[in-house]
Amino acid sequence: MIVITSAHMEELQRGKIPNDLNQRLRDDINFMLNQEGEAIVSFHPTSYCIYADIVETEFFNDEEMEDIKSDPYAVIKTQD
Repeated sequence: MIVITSAHMEELQRGKIPNDLNQRLRDDINFMLNQEGEAIVSFHPTSYCIYADIVETEFFNDEEMEDIKSDPYAVIKTQD
């Protein structure tokens, strides 16, 4: 998981990849876009920061994906 800002989370939830996003997370998003056509980023807010991570959907069944989507998340469909 990678620490991001609330501004990053908001931009990702609008479907945009922030220019100053952590390079590893940016690379993971771009990899999923190339492989799957979309990337799902899950967010894990704490009292002091927000963690983000890529959801590798092939490892989860439908019920598990619903659990994941009960937390904040974003779906990215383009590299813009």
